[in-house]
Amino acid sequence: MRSGGLFFAAVLAACLHISIAASAEQTPTSVAYERGDDATAIEAITRLAEQGDADAQSRLGRMYNFGDNVPQSFAEAARWYRLAAEQGDAFAQYRLGLFFDTGVGVPEDHVEGMRWFLLAAEQNVDEAKWFLGVNYVYGNGVPQDDVSAFMWFDLLAKAGDGDAKTFLELITRRMTPEQIAEGQKRSAEWKPTTGVE
Repeated sequence: MRSGGLFFAAVLAACLHISIAASAEQTPTSVAYERGDDATAIEAITRLAEQGDADAQSRLGRMYNFGDNVPQSFAEAARWYRLAAEQGDAFAQYRLGLFFDTGVGVPEDHVEGMRWFLLAAEQNVDEAKWFLGVNYVYGNGVPQDDVSAFMWFDLLAKAGDGDAKTFLELITRRMTPEQIAEGQKRSAEWKPTTGVE
């Protein structure tokens, strides 16, 4: 297989629900990819995405986001991420939140970004928790709320995120003991609602 193609091969395998290691058979799509026929492989992923496969939609969004074997297009990435996110794909929810939060591929909308970050965080996506914490600190898309920010950063800090620990130290300087206790309580009671990313 050509160099640099491992990521694309993994995308292809996951989208086609085949196991490269376990499969003795080669599909026409995998043969096309190994021959360097990216167009045929991308066509297969696109076909699955158009048929509503959330994993294929999310992966196609990622491909357009990073220009991986397709022309980079943030608008096209946002379109595929949205389709996958609406089906509950946690990665797509996080990426769509990021797009709305920064105005990449879609009009900037912090409220909409927070909605997608929350859905992804509920599935235990740490990056989404980070953006929730930051946006609560600064009041982007939500009212400024140090207790909510504390909860998200505390969850991350407990998982070993050193930057979250630093953020906690900074925001606790302006919080009352009661607010800190409430943030700790919320953090201790928080559970992912729909699975683990």
